[in-house]
Amino acid sequence: MMKNRLFLFVTLCLIGFLTSLGQVTKYDLNGDTDVNTADVVDLYNYIITGEVSNPVPAPANVKATVSGKTVIVSWAAVAGATYTVYRSADGKNFSVLMNNVTTSRFTDSTPLSGTNYYAVVSNTVDGASGYSTPAKINYTAGIESGLYLGVMCFNDEVYTQPISLLTNETKATFTGFIDEMTTKNATILCYTVDQAIDALKSASLPTDLSTVAMVTFTDGLDRASHMKNVNYETAEDYLADLKVRIGSEKVGGYKIDAYSIGLRGNDITTEEDIAGFKSTLKMLASSDANAKEVSNMAEVNAKFQEIAEKLTKSVNRQTLALTLSGVSKGTRIRFTLDNASSAETSTIYIEGTFDFETSGGRRVYKLTDIKYNGMTTSSGTEAVGAVDGVYVTFSFVDIVTKDNRMLVKSQFGEWDNKSDSHWQRNSEWDPNQQPDVVVEKTSAVIMLVLDCSSSLGSQFTTAKTNAKNFISKLLDASSSGNDDPTPGPGPTPSDGTYTVNGVSFKMIPVEGGTFQMGSNNNWEKPVHSVTLSSFSIGETEVTQALWKAVMGTNPSNWQGDNLPVEKVSWNDCQTFITKLNQLTGETFRLPTEAEWEFAAKGGNKSNGYTYSGSNTIGDVAWYDGNSSSKTHPVATKSPNELGIYDMSGNVWEWCQDWYGSYSSSAQTNPTGPTSGSYRVYRGASWSNPATYCRTAYRVSNAPTNTSHNLGLRLAR
Repeated sequence: MMKNRLFLFVTLCLIGFLTSLGQVTKYDLNGDTDVNTADVVDLYNYIITGEVSNPVPAPANVKATVSGKTVIVSWAAVAGATYTVYRSADGKNFSVLMNNVTTSRFTDSTPLSGTNYYAVVSNTVDGASGYSTPAKINYTAGIESGLYLGVMCFNDEVYTQPISLLTNETKATFTGFIDEMTTKNATILCYTVDQAIDALKSASLPTDLSTVAMVTFTDGLDRASHMKNVNYETAEDYLADLKVRIGSEKVGGYKIDAYSIGLRGNDITTEEDIAGFKSTLKMLASSDANAKEVSNMAEVNAKFQEIAEKLTKSVNRQTLALTLSGVSKGTRIRFTLDNASSAETSTIYIEGTFDFETSGGRRVYKLTDIKYNGMTTSSGTEAVGAVDGVYVTFSFVDIVTKDNRMLVKSQFGEWDNKSDSHWQRNSEWDPNQQPDVVVEKTSAVIMLVLDCSSSLGSQFTTAKTNAKNFISKLLDASSSGNDDPTPGPGPTPSDGTYTVNGVSFKMIPVEGGTFQMGSNNNWEKPVHSVTLSSFSIGETEVTQALWKAVMGTNPSNWQGDNLPVEKVSWNDCQTFITKLNQLTGETFRLPTEAEWEFAAKGGNKSNGYTYSGSNTIGDVAWYDGNSSSKTHPVATKSPNELGIYDMSGNVWEWCQDWYGSYSSSAQTNPTGPTSGSYRVYRGASWSNPATYCRTAYRVSNAPTNTSHNLGLRLAR
């Protein structure tokens, strides 16, 4: 007892000494910059044990991934916390990137070239946590994230379209390359696949790569590879070594997911040839399930489409945080993720035993002996929980379900099993509140290997069409995110309404379709066919109330919560959207120019009106003929066919695209030129004549420009 009192006396003297020197902040142990009882206790404990108590847990499982020209930082949520995100180039000297982050993810739009370290601090009413364990990521400027594609065609030679980013602009390069192919005698299948693996390994690829695949279509046996590679005397020997290589080689740390599609050519007639053909397909695939023999070209196309859908969904990397309370030590927990009616019928679940141990006066909560069913994940068989009062949160990363489904919170359930009796649903566990799902899109590289030997005969033209359909499917699916009805970091609210800091706004779903974009007037030429995937767009222009709720300021010339925000540049809009996404965990953006025009024309419900919703401009628009030279509250004119307001008049609306001339060719999900000096804006304003309010009218300006008639509308 005397020794403890002596330590307490020394501690109090030290606190007083530091205070007299003005060093409280420097030596303060709990981060509140005041000398109080907590400081005395902390310093006393530090002297005794070398440890400092902190009631606020630091975020666990901090992770950084490259996404395009940004880095997305995510972590396990701490109940009741906001967060401060820090960045460092050396892992030692950290500086603040963003304060008061309210979601468990943050997008760094200006990552350092080279190594970036990210740490996160939790902030609650009890104070601030220490730094989280930093996440390290290498960012290489100039290597854009996305879907990379290469094509190799073969007969007696190998013809190569090198690996590069697949976009709307580059698609024609790949499809045109396939169009140029003709058939010849001979088949060097093994040699080409060998070269394809070399090409995958030598390609310059982004650091957020998560999917590496090779898809081979062949109609026959290998007749001549041993003539190209002197190390082999027979195709069988070459195939055997190739099978080993497919199973062992890694690209960016990932094994090659190899698929083979086989349609017997006219030269496969004997039982020996048929057996050899079947064996070849299996040797060229990374698993027997990935080898598929088909009987006609329709089945070839169907298999291509199936593989494309699987590959594009596999780039969605899911992180899951699950919170529970009031569970006894030793209880077996099962989190079902597939809307199962019972624990026993679930096919996708995470199961583990709830446990804890006491160390240094604290309890450390764990989930042990974890079993994963119906999924893969880089999380191990034990997880340490983040504690907030009676709540414990366990996090799981890099989740990919076997059927590539997107996890939806409303389909989750939590079941308890005590003493190996039976599973009982936890009725107090709320699936809409307690889980947290984050989805991040990563990069992929796919090599397409096509047989162009003469045994295909008249079917060769259809084979090329099927290969081009495969490319189109890859592009469409990767551009739209995925085909799941609940894409992104979480399900869309049922009525499309979101609320940020007390301000609500609504997004209108727009079903994908094909329309004629442009007109025969001036720079709106030529009229061309555009096909769009489904998206959603703001019911109204962004209001000043929403802008203030996100940014804390209001730049507008005319002030009023329900007036559209104006005097915002394209660059300002990007800052606003980044912060909005941090607050909501969603993926809002500006609409592309094509999406804007499709929505303005009424989408698939279009009646062909001149203005958005009518041929009578005064019914739908505030323009120079009725505006009294000012903006007006949103949604005070009639909506268009989709229920969207003010797409003609009130304020101009920035689009995502750089400005450029239209192409006459049909396009799918166009995003405009890849670079430029001016960004597009559409819709006209209170200060413009009626002709500017036409749905096809287009103008542009520098992304730094602001004006009291220029605002924005969100898309998602």
